[in-house]
Amino acid sequence: MVQFFDKEILLIDDDKMHLSILEERIKTLGFKNIITANSYKSAVQILDTLVPDLVITDHFLDNSKTSLDFVKECLLFRDIPTIVITTFHTEKIFDEILVLTPIDFLSKSCSDFELSKSLQLAFSRLMQQAQTSKLKEFFFVKVGKNIKKICLNQIEMISVDGKYLNISVDGRSYIVRSTLIDFIKRLPPNFIKVHQSFIVNLDFVETILVEESKVKLRTCEADFSRAFKKQLMSSYFVS
Repeated sequence: MVQFFDKEILLIDDDKMHLSILEERIKTLGFKNIITANSYKSAVQILDTLVPDLVITDHFLDNSKTSLDFVKECLLFRDIPTIVITTFHTEKIFDEILVLTPIDFLSKSCSDFELSKSLQLAFSRLMQQAQTSKLKEFFFVKVGKNIKKICLNQIEMISVDGKYLNISVDGRSYIVRSTLIDFIKRLPPNFIKVHQSFIVNLDFVETILVEESKVKLRTCEADFSRAFKKQLMSSYFVS
């Protein structure tokens, strides 16, 4: 599980004592990059500014909110593995959660082995999904408090921005959490990598600025490097 220790985990529990205990348990397992939220509102605010690799949330939260509310509002269109952990668990709660999306479900009295296994399986499933599944004709991204539908055939360029990717569509950028290597594996063949930090949609390429090492698209530009120049040129049968 060493390869997962750098992953970012968001913990949500309105009981500060239980939140602190869970944080220490996960740190003991080797994870250090942990963000905590002790209220439903603060968890929603955190999801507006960052995209964690994993969410672990108590089922019963403050202001009569539950993990189901949080999934519906913040996680329904995101590929973020989620673990619901609670003291009061029933078949009814479990069935309600499964209706929404596949989510792991643990008791707060679970052993460290059970917790560790759940974390490892969540990250393994996410990695496998990113490597093998192809994107459909469209997908959803969160923009503020809204959900934006992105059609693949509208994407001009994808560029790296730290841990995130900027998806350029019609002059606007939308952020998703992924690596460029994983993302391009899920794209159709008209998307090619032209630089360590750029993928372009060949359907939108207007000019290849050879001397400037740039690709001019409809509303944006991407750098291309010598390592990818041959692939770029051969895609257009340029000699």
